[in-house]
Amino acid sequence: MEEDYRGFVQILQKIADRLREGKISLRDIREEDIQVLVQNIFNKDICEMYFEVYKFIARYGDAGQQGSVISLLKELIQYYDEKTGKLLEQRSAYTKYQDIITAYSENELTDEFISGKTWESVALLKDEKKVKLFSRVCDAVNERNIERIKKQSKIKIAFLTKDSAEWSVDVLYQKLLHDERYEVYVIVAPFFVGTDTTIKDTYELAVKYFVNKEYPVVGICDILGERLSEKGEPEYFFKSWDDMPKPDVLFLLNPHYKAFLNSSSIINFPLQTLMVYIPYGFSLYGNIHDQYNQLSHALCWKIFWETEMDIKISRKYADLGDRNGEVSGYLKMDGFYGKEYRSAEEIWKIPEGETAGSVKKIIYAPHWSIRRACTGFGNFDKMYDKILQYAKEHADTTTWIFRPHPMLRYGVVGQGLFASEAEFDDYMKKWDELPNARVMERGEYIDIFRTSDALIGDSISFLGEYQYTHKPLLFITREENTFDDFGEELIKILYQARGEDFESVVKFINEVVVREKDTMYEAREKFFEKYLDYKTRNGKLASDYIKEYLDRTFENVKK
Repeated sequence: MEEDYRGFVQILQKIADRLREGKISLRDIREEDIQVLVQNIFNKDICEMYFEVYKFIARYGDAGQQGSVISLLKELIQYYDEKTGKLLEQRSAYTKYQDIITAYSENELTDEFISGKTWESVALLKDEKKVKLFSRVCDAVNERNIERIKKQSKIKIAFLTKDSAEWSVDVLYQKLLHDERYEVYVIVAPFFVGTDTTIKDTYELAVKYFVNKEYPVVGICDILGERLSEKGEPEYFFKSWDDMPKPDVLFLLNPHYKAFLNSSSIINFPLQTLMVYIPYGFSLYGNIHDQYNQLSHALCWKIFWETEMDIKISRKYADLGDRNGEVSGYLKMDGFYGKEYRSAEEIWKIPEGETAGSVKKIIYAPHWSIRRACTGFGNFDKMYDKILQYAKEHADTTTWIFRPHPMLRYGVVGQGLFASEAEFDDYMKKWDELPNARVMERGEYIDIFRTSDALIGDSISFLGEYQYTHKPLLFITREENTFDDFGEELIKILYQARGEDFESVVKFINEVVVREKDTMYEAREKFFEKYLDYKTRNGKLASDYIKEYLDRTFENVKK
């Protein structure tokens, strides 16, 4: 029906144009044809009102007015088509969630019912503000899935990631890999925030990263290059879940589901899949909704939070409270408790004539959100040239690693600091060309942290993560900074300097790092003990906590 409406609209536009041009008049059009069209589409009242105007203009109107009366009909049809389309969408959504409500109410959420459906039907319940019912249906679906999974001899577990820099679960991955009950693999999806170049490069580099690690990896889409695309930009062809291995459990490392499209969006995941969220970083900044209360948080079977504060914040701000939260500790930080790690000489560029112990090893970690970008943490635009110059002039006392946020390339181009990604790459090349610096843009960074002496930056999660080194951090601040309840406590134990105040940056390096006058050390230790020491709290690593939770949940009923 909608296609018919569009055809009518196109024909009417041509007629209106010819009427206005004076090439025809309404006398050349059979009134009966117009009448049949109007009667088939509109109700009686609209038909009568329209034809009063139509007949008057047909008899007395000029060419412009005759064209206008046909244009009015075209606009009425367009309005009706749009309104009908919305009603059809609402009806379709109602049908989807009504089916699952009926199945839930009649205790018929069977494996057969769940198979072939997606989580969209459940998500629609929350969109309709049926929050309590949404929660009960989620629980019922998850319980049904758990009972099915328990009976399986092999459990498929996948980790969905967008970027190697976000990969925070390697310790858990390895533990699951070495348990014959689990079959594990990685799914990489593009994250649609940034320029075409940034999105495409990040996706392809992430796939390559896991291929090089020899992990089983599924790229969720194929890309048609911009040279082949009719639009002159990359085109993404997403695979259907019918064409990919369906996981029993899918670990999500990023909650921003709206930036994942098609089959990579959580609402399009198979309903027979249990979703688990493991945060890729500390949730410190003040946008509580994005950190704790998105649809993705609500749809997950479990969220393995880093701290007790996350549970308290969820309880305080999330629509569903802390119903699905577990305090496992920060999985990524398990790496700090490992006994094997690379040495400083393997990681840092040590100037000729110096040793790893004779120079101070400093990480510069700028956030992407410079100038008017959302979150408002980035100060890179205020000091990028000054800090590079400082590193260049102090090769006898310092060595540096430039660790930009994965989205900084997007931020500097999007906010006009650099004209292109290539120009930003030239800037990074200047770091790499120094005898005492190198760029490490992607990949895991625990060993970089562990072997460093200090960190300077404004990357949000790093403010908390670096506390596991027990070493000093200088937080570069700006007026737009906002924090959640946890962040407000954290910033009290950090050295701080405004983005415009590079003299304070130099003072931090000279006094706290080089001369080792770390006056905030005791305060940081108390904070660590109170909020971050999950290994002491749980008596185990986060990876062990999560794996044991899975083992208990899926204990094989056949045993």
